[in-house]
Amino acid sequence: MRAVPLFASLVLLVTATGCSRLTRMCTAELGVRVSPRDTTVALGSSLRPVVQLTSCGGAQHLTDNIAYLSSDPAVVRVDSASGTLTALRVGSATISVTGATYGSLGVMRLTITAAP
Repeated sequence: MRAVPLFASLVLLVTATGCSRLTRMCTAELGVRVSPRDTTVALGSSLRPVVQLTSCGGAQHLTDNIAYLSSDPAVVRVDSASGTLTALRVGSATISVTGATYGSLGVMRLTITAAP
């Protein structure tokens, strides 16, 4: 089998015997979007981050079991079952986002302010 480059994100595989069926294979890297990336929330509020994983230049959506870890659990509590983040104290914390399959996916920074 030999690989024939078609586009930057595609490779066309053709067998030496001239197979009539062609297979498309993606070679793009993993795309990760963590939202919100950096944000400010009021004391006592909660939010649930969204993690989107893609490959093939965004054409293929991927799934993973996501875990969140707070740099300061006294400031931001992470509910490991739901992924919900709760602001417990004024301050700031970095939340590490990790996938069981894809490993480290990034961080988000939360700043907690006094409730209005």
